[in-house]
Amino acid sequence: MNAKTHAFLGACAVLIFMAGAFAGEEPSYHDQPLSYWLKQLGHEDYELSSEAAMILGKKIGKPALPGLIEALKDEKRRAPAARAIQYLGKEAHEAEAALVEALGLLK
Repeated sequence: MNAKTHAFLGACAVLIFMAGAFAGEEPSYHDQPLSYWLKQLGHEDYELSSEAAMILGKKIGKPALPGLIEALKDEKRRAPAARAIQYLGKEAHEAEAALVEALGLLK
């Protein structure tokens, strides 16, 4: 194997390693992971739960959607989760059925 081939294979190995290392990372905002912001939706302080909704919907975006849909099932986090989904707009179309169910719009 010549030096160029060896260098190329080494670079490929580094890139594959780095891609694997970052693939499992949660999205974050201000050094706090997605899971932190999802938990903050249920905070007793309205300002904190509202801030979390805004961050999830406007800053983290679509990666937050599965957690927001799950949060709709929790009465304490339902309203801020719905607000965060609203911030996502058209990106959140797959949350429509969960919103309808959580908000009791169809009986």
